[in-house]
Amino acid sequence: MSELPVIRATTIFVLAAAVGGFAYTFLAKRVAPSGTRTYRIGFESNPPFQIRTNRGFDGLAVEIVDQAAKRAGVHLQWIDTGTSSDEAFDRALVDLWPLMTDLPERRGRVHFTAPWVISSHVLLLRTGSATPERDFTGRVAIFNMPLHRRLLKSDFPRVQQVPQGDARDVLGEVCSGRSAAGFLEKRVALSVLKNLPPGCSVRLHALPDLTFRNC
Repeated sequence: MSELPVIRATTIFVLAAAVGGFAYTFLAKRVAPSGTRTYRIGFESNPPFQIRTNRGFDGLAVEIVDQAAKRAGVHLQWIDTGTSSDEAFDRALVDLWPLMTDLPERRGRVHFTAPWVISSHVLLLRTGSATPERDFTGRVAIFNMPLHRRLLKSDFPRVQQVPQGDARDVLGEVCSGRSAAGFLEKRVALSVLKNLPPGCSVRLHALPDLTFRNC
């Protein structure tokens, strides 16, 4: 077995153990089993943590939270609300959310467990292209998630955001030249770069101020 698969498997195991422990502790102590009550938990497409497949909802967070709930004796119902996590809580559409960025303005409205994922964000740029400045007004492809749109606007308030339904489409926008850059979470960016289209050469530009704890 090569070194890369070993590292990847080890990382997944560590993450699984961490989130499984946090999820079980939270569900067992704060969401007490209550007979037949079912708690609604929000789903939002966010590979590799939340994925929609032919079998239904899947992904690292979905699998582990389901296992933790089973151990804690808690009944869960996954719901694709079609909204952001903030709106889902504001509208009382859900009781729980499996993975949420810990932002100061969310404190007091949402209970956060201990963080188990640190997320950072990057720009995908064609090799040789200039790094955009804060006042950049060109097109930036972005994975269509409310939080991502919000984060990109905080760093580049004047860009033309080009939402895409898949991270691979973000890469395609950059490689084709239709968008000057792409905005992705770093882990996702590294994943899509494993399948670069022929003739496409890109680089990553880190955005260090967009690093957050996820609970």
